[in-house]
Amino acid sequence: MQKRKSGFSLVELVLVLIIIGLLSAVAIPRYIEINSEQEAADKQQISGSVKSALVIAQADISASPTVAALASYVQADQVRITNSGLLLQQDGKSYMVPTYADRNCSSPTSAASDMVKCVGDIP
Repeated sequence: MQKRKSGFSLVELVLVLIIIGLLSAVAIPRYIEINSEQEAADKQQISGSVKSALVIAQADISASPTVAALASYVQADQVRITNSGLLLQQDGKSYMVPTYADRNCSSPTSAASDMVKCVGDIP
């Protein structure tokens, strides 16, 4: 009796590689898309929390807060005041949230002592 050799044939190995290639061709772009969607959601959430902080600050002090005062109302890992807004660090990522001196969000603040009347979206 002859012993039968076990193992995979070349055709079987090539078919498996083709299937793996097709699956990765579909999965990798979807993974990148999911990451992009998550980043956009993170930016929207951070911007929304600063806008909420502005409303709370306005209700608390019955006036528009300065950039420095607004920073004390914002909840983030780290908040730094810049001339044109707030630089927030959340979960190891930095986000620049622009602040504006008018309600139309067209005139950026230029100092920490400027009154904030509008908070913009993160670019």
